[in-house]
Amino acid sequence: MMVSDIEEISEQEIVSLVEKCDEMLEILERNSVWNEEEYQKNRSKFIAGYTKWYRHSLPIIRDLIPERADKFQGIFRTAKRSGINDYTYTIQDYIHGIYLDNRLKVYTDGITARRLKEQKDILMDAIPRIDGFTFDIHRFVKINPINANITSFSGEETTKLLNIELNDEHYRKLKNEINATFKHGLFISAFMLSRKLIENLMIDILRTRFPAVSNENIELYFDTEHKVHKDFNLLLDAFEQQKEEIPIDTEELIEFIEELNSFRLKEDESSHSFNKIPDQNTIRKYNVEGVIEGLLDILSILKEESTVTK
Repeated sequence: MMVSDIEEISEQEIVSLVEKCDEMLEILERNSVWNEEEYQKNRSKFIAGYTKWYRHSLPIIRDLIPERADKFQGIFRTAKRSGINDYTYTIQDYIHGIYLDNRLKVYTDGITARRLKEQKDILMDAIPRIDGFTFDIHRFVKINPINANITSFSGEETTKLLNIELNDEHYRKLKNEINATFKHGLFISAFMLSRKLIENLMIDILRTRFPAVSNENIELYFDTEHKVHKDFNLLLDAFEQQKEEIPIDTEELIEFIEELNSFRLKEDESSHSFNKIPDQNTIRKYNVEGVIEGLLDILSILKEESTVTK
C-alpha cells in the first residue's frame, strides 16, 4: 500500500490494521504452548505479517500524528542505545533472532508483544485525527502550495523526506542531500537521489547474497564490459529473477518488488523519463523511507546469515 493523500486514509483502514495487530499479538502470546517446530513456523508467520503491517502503518502515523512517528519507528528499530536489555529491545531485534541472555525465548516474545502493543496504541490514536480539527489543519499545511516549503509554518516533519538512522557514512551523506533538496523544493533532485540510494542498497544486497566469487555472480550487479555498476532497471531485473534466493517470505518479497518497480523510469524514447514531474506529494506517494527500510532489513538479514554460515 502506498498512501497517496491523507484524505484517502479511512477509519476502516486503520481498524483493519489494528485487527491485524491483534492477530500477531496472539501468535506471540501463544508461543509458549508450541513445540520448537511450531514455534519457528509461527515466528516466521509473525515476521512476514509484521513487516507488511509496519510498512503500511508507518506512513499513516507520519501523515496523521507526525509527532508520534519517531516513537512508533523507535519501537521497531533504534541505533541510539548502549546495549540490549528489557528496555531497549526492539521488534527488529526479534526479527533478527536476537534473544536476551539467560532468558527463555518466551520471555523475549513477551517483550516483543509489549512493544507491539505500544505501536498498536499509537496507531489507534490516529483514528480521531481523521475527522478532527487538528487533522484538517495538518492536511491544509501539507497540500497548500503556498505554504508547502515554509519551515516555520509547516514544521520540521514536513521538510524531511527521510528520518531514518543510517550507519554507512556514504549513505548518511546521501540522506542529508536528499533532505536538503526536498526541504528547498528541489523535488526532481530529491527523487533522483532517493532512487540512487535505493539503487546502491540493491547492489549491496546482491553483492552480499552473491559474492564476487564467479563471473555469474558479478554480472548480476556489475557490467564487466564497461566496468560500471548496472543501472536501476537492470538491478531490479536481477533482484526479481533471484528472489527465490533471498531468505524473505515470498509473498512479502513479491509485494515489496512491486513497490520497487514504481521507481523505474520510462525507457520509451518518445517520452520524458518521468510520468510526472515530482512535487512534494508525488514523492511521498513512493513511500521512499519505507522502501529504504525494507532494503536495509533484507541487507541486515543477509549479513547475519553470512556471519552464521562462516
